[in-house]
Amino acid sequence: MLPDDPTAPGVLSAALTPALATALERQVTGVPDAEVVGLGVFTDADATSIVAVANTRAHLDAMVAAKPRYAADQVWDMGAWWTPARDTPPREPDPLRGFEAAFGQVHDRLQGDAAVGAPVMASRRFIWDAILTALVDLRARGFFARWPNAVIEMDAYDAEIDFEEIADWGDRLNPPEVARGFRAFLGIA
Repeated sequence: MLPDDPTAPGVLSAALTPALATALERQVTGVPDAEVVGLGVFTDADATSIVAVANTRAHLDAMVAAKPRYAADQVWDMGAWWTPARDTPPREPDPLRGFEAAFGQVHDRLQGDAAVGAPVMASRRFIWDAILTALVDLRARGFFARWPNAVIEMDAYDAEIDFEEIADWGDRLNPPEVARGFRAFLGIA
């Protein structure tokens, strides 16, 4: 259910938590849990949309076989991830679809008439923080434990965000040894 006031403290992340769980589960429907090697969520640079994605062992192995030189990078390349759900028309509406309207409300309330600058970035960060909080909550609840081989990733494609901040997202979503791999992918020691 979408919040009436998505800018109220904790409201947007609380609404996102069950929607993200459903969206991620749908990405791996029919895939054995041990074969899931990636679960992720990304937004566009403006934080106006949200997409859940996943990757399978078979697809990752095929990517690595095609470009073995980039094996470590392909683990984290959400744009290339694939599961059968990507090619199957959904039977039910995407649980994340309605959040575009909520994100629009956040932008309207926090940006006002600003087209650039601090208010714009503040509204984007508010949304990214809500998504991250929801994912961290799912991790704390043990949601991701059923996919022991999966890396968990969040990104804001083409956004003006320092890689260190994105690495911090990975730190909060993964065990330390996995997070180190994400930092290496980003080029951060």
